[in-house]
Order: sequence, then C-alpha cells, then structure tokens
Amino acid sequence: MYQFLKILSKFFSILPRSFSLQVGKQLGQIFYFLSSKKKAQALKNVRLVFPEKSFSEVLNIVKESFKNFGMSLIETLRVPEDAEFLRKNLIIEDKDLFKSLKSGSSILCGIHSGSWEVANSCLGGQFNYVIIAKKQKLTSWDRFLNELRKSFGLEVVYEDDLRSLIDFLKKGYVLGLVFDHGSGDSQFYSSFFGKVLPTPTGALKLACKFKRKIFPGVIKREGLSFRLEISKPLRVEKKEEFPQKAEILNNYFENFLKKHPFEYLWWYKRFKRAKNLNILVLSDGKPGHTKQSLSLAKLIAEKRRGSFIEVVKLELSKFQRFWLNVVFLFSCPKCFGCFRCLRVILGKDLERVFKYADVIISCGASLSSLNRILAYNLSCKSFIIQKPCLGLKKFDLVVLPSHDRVKNFKNVVRIKGSLNFFQEEEVKDSREKLKSICPGVREDLPKIGVFIGGPLNKNFNKNLSLEFLKTLKEKSFKNNWQLFVTTSRRTPYFLEEFLEKEFKDISLLIIANKKNYPFVSLGIISLCDLILVSSDSVSMITEASSLKPTLVFSLFGVKDKQRRFVEDISSEGYTQVITKENLEKTLKGVLTKDISLKNIDNKETVEKIINSKL
Repeated sequence: MYQFLKILSKFFSILPRSFSLQVGKQLGQIFYFLSSKKKAQALKNVRLVFPEKSFSEVLNIVKESFKNFGMSLIETLRVPEDAEFLRKNLIIEDKDLFKSLKSGSSILCGIHSGSWEVANSCLGGQFNYVIIAKKQKLTSWDRFLNELRKSFGLEVVYEDDLRSLIDFLKKGYVLGLVFDHGSGDSQFYSSFFGKVLPTPTGALKLACKFKRKIFPGVIKREGLSFRLEISKPLRVEKKEEFPQKAEILNNYFENFLKKHPFEYLWWYKRFKRAKNLNILVLSDGKPGHTKQSLSLAKLIAEKRRGSFIEVVKLELSKFQRFWLNVVFLFSCPKCFGCFRCLRVILGKDLERVFKYADVIISCGASLSSLNRILAYNLSCKSFIIQKPCLGLKKFDLVVLPSHDRVKNFKNVVRIKGSLNFFQEEEVKDSREKLKSICPGVREDLPKIGVFIGGPLNKNFNKNLSLEFLKTLKEKSFKNNWQLFVTTSRRTPYFLEEFLEKEFKDISLLIIANKKNYPFVSLGIISLCDLILVSSDSVSMITEASSLKPTLVFSLFGVKDKQRRFVEDISSEGYTQVITKENLEKTLKGVLTKDISLKNIDNKETVEKIINSKL
C-alpha cells in the first residue's frame, strides 16, 4: 500500500494542477455517494449549525464539503511537486501577526478545514515547526504522510508522545495542533454552536505551562491559491482561564465556519458527547397530547441543563399516515441520512421536521410512525407516549398507562394515567394569572375546581348528568364552597347552555368552546383545595391528582380502559368516585382531611428509565 501511495503521488504530480484538482472533486463526489454513514453524520451536523437553511441547501454544503476533501487529498499527494508553487501562492493576511507567530513562543491552533496538510507543508520550511498528529489506522498512509511532512522541514509527534513534544517546545519550535478533536469525557465543557461539549485542553495546558501565546488560525482555498488567516493571540496565565479562552477559540472557529462552510469536514462526530440536548416534539394539535409530550421533554431538560425544546405541529392526512405506516415496517438504523421516503410522503412538510435532534417525542398513534422513521433518519432517540400504531419494540422508549393491555418489554415504562409534570414557576404563574380574571376569590373559604369533559360513547343519561350538577351547585352554596368550573372542547352543547344559565353566579365559569385561556387548567388546580374531574378524562384526573386531592364523578359513558383506570387508582387510594348521593359527605371529608387521598407521582418512575436511555 505504501508503494502504491508513492506511485499515486508521482502520477498526480505529472498531471496539470488544475486537472488534478478536478479529479479530486470527482473523487470527493464518489466518496459522498459511497460513504452513507459519513454523509448522514455530515447532514446532521450541518443542520445544527445552519437551522435556517433548507434541506437542499444543507445537502449542497455537505456535497461541497466532500468535494473539498477530495481536492485536499489530491493536493496532499501533489505536495512534493507543488511545494514551490504553494509557497509562492500562500497569501498571508496579516504579516505582522505572522512574524509574531514565527517568534518561537507560539502555538498555532486550527481545525480540520481547508487543506491543512498543504498549510503545514507551506509553513514547515519557514520556521522551526512541530505538529501534533493522530496516528492513522492505516499504517502505510501514516508512514507516507509523516515522510511527506518531514521532507518539508516539519517535525511530527503523536498525541501520546509527551516527552518528545516537550523537547521540541524547549528548543523553541512553533507548535501546530487542531482544536476540534481529541477531547475526552474528563475535560471541561464549553459551548460550540450552542452545544455544551467536552473541550480539548491540549493547547490551553501547553500555553499555560510553557508561557506560549495561542494564535487561532485557518487556511482557506481561493482559486489555485491559499489564504492563511491568523487571529490575535491569546495568553493563558492560569488554569481558571481555560473556559473563557476556550469560548474565544470556539467563537472564532464558529464565525469562520458560518462564512466558509464548504471548507470543513462535517462528518466528524463533534457533538456526540454534548451535555445539553436538542429535543424535537411532534404535536398532532391535540392539547392533551402536546402537554404530555412537553412534560416528558421538560423532564429530560431538567436532567440535561441547557437543552433546547422545539415543537412542530403537524396535521397528517390519512393518505400520509397510511404510507408512513408502510415505510415504518421497513425502517431501520440504516435509514440514517436518507430522507427519500419522507421527502415523497411529507413534501414541503419535510422542511418543518428536518431538524437537528437528539430526541424526538410524540404522543398518540397518529404521529408514532413518523416519529420512528424520522428518528432513524436523524440518528436520534425515539420516545413515544401512549400505544403506537405498530412495532412497540422499535421505539427507544414507550410510556404507557398501566390500564393499557399491552405486553411489557424492556423499552416500556408503565405509569398511572397520563404524563404530566409541572415546574414550580409554571404552577405559580398560572395561579396568579387565574386570580387576575376572578378578583373576587376569598382565601378564607374552601375552593373546589370542577373539570367537565365530554362523552366517549352515546350511552349516557342527560337527566342524571344535569341532576348531579344541580346537586353540586346546591351543596356548594349551602357550605360556602367557591366553585371554579371549566368545560372542555368535547363538552356537549346542552351542558354548556345549562352551565351558563345555572352556574353564572359561581366564582369562575369557563366555556372552553367559547373562550379559553392557556393557564386555566393549571391555575384552577393550583388555586383550589379540592378538584373534581369527570371520569372520561384520564389526562385531567392524573394532572389534578399529581398536585391536589382529586375526586372523580361520572357524567358520561366511558370506555373500558377509562373505567379500569378509575377503578385501579380508586383501589390504590388516589381517588374516590362520588355520586349525587355521597357528594356532600365525601367533599366535606376531603376538605376537613378526614378522608386522605394520595397524589399520583409518575416522575420518579419515568426518571429512572430516562437515565438509562440517554
């Protein structure tokens, strides 16, 4: 292999330089089509850096990056022939800074951009210069590169050869190294393109110990010439300055890459060990589903400080859902970076879901297939709440209510009811906002919140529903209980009319189909001493019971799984079912604490499995 590389070097040295570079471009394109994993990783990384660009624009950056790599490869092979040409055509942007760099007490800090081997070769003959190199897996390529480097006056030390490096530094050699590789889990963290990453400390430690200045620098191609840009040097006096100096270096390289994205090798897994996460929430437009997805997203964000949550609302047609279900059956990790199926099925909507993501979350069956397919395409985790359409095992995490009759797998976590977590500030804010729309609230009187849903089937008695509500109003007035009542979008019209007529004098009445506020539900729960919820709403029962004592009443017909849920939590002491007959006695018992009800807490259960999945 080594002899073959020598022959290749001589062959490309014979060809005209411009023709050789065209060959390099074509080699880069071939590599782009053959290396699907690297292409996919590059696509993901470029999406993070350029969230405002379209899918086609991101794809173009990736293609040009591969072409640049092909050209750099050919330039490396041609270095012996082009040495004089390269030195003559190296444009140094700031000659004063370059003179300062050559002084011998400097560290040139760069990244894998432009043609870094060419840059090293150009600089090697101008001053004493040593670079830190990573040993290549292919020994013949490693030998060829090092011979090439040394032929131009470069000295090379490997990452683990600290003794040789110190010797060169003591002799006054300028040190060259890259700042975008070589970080370990034990390093300190700094921000790079918004991701909090373990940061390489080699340059900072050496600068601090040997009293050297760090010169951030990059090389970029301009036609057949190269431009070397060097920034003002940094001094590192003590270890405590490392985070601040690392941020300066990161900002410098960020600005360069935003202006010249084609110059970088985007397929490196630079963001793999980021502390903070990008969480994509897919919403089907149903408030309950979105609320549960956001609860899970916020729980993850609590664990990973600095995480970003983005919500994308999608309304898929039956045609789209059908084909997504078909594609789901054949989807697998090899779909990373493909997007062909999604481009056909989603059309313009692909732009809305083509995001950088570490985790994708959705709730409900309608978006479950899209969740998994998109996660495969983006190589990220797929978390689903509630039973998906197909393939329970294919998801990284499935959060299911305990009353769902589904087999338990390793990726399944069971919860009571629905997923709802509230942050203290959120609860406080909702409470204050609710008080602002009902100023007549008395703190000395008991407050009861009432949540009325809607029928899940036609088997319910209207008269019995109205009688229960009349009894509730009568007993509330009798006992000086303040009522805060809200309906849902499913509440029947006849019931809304009844409430507007009979409950107009209570502390608060919200008819959701006419006028609603986003803070009402949580505001009522946080403000009231006791919550009553109709048995059709599993989500609202769970939400209320997580914060306050909660009782359940039946106004409408419910399905078997709702009935099982209420029976289960009643038997475990989380709630009681009230009727017209026992309403007053039960409410008094809870308000006076003669009846004790437990709060539903799913947080600890979910936290345990999240830690293992992330």
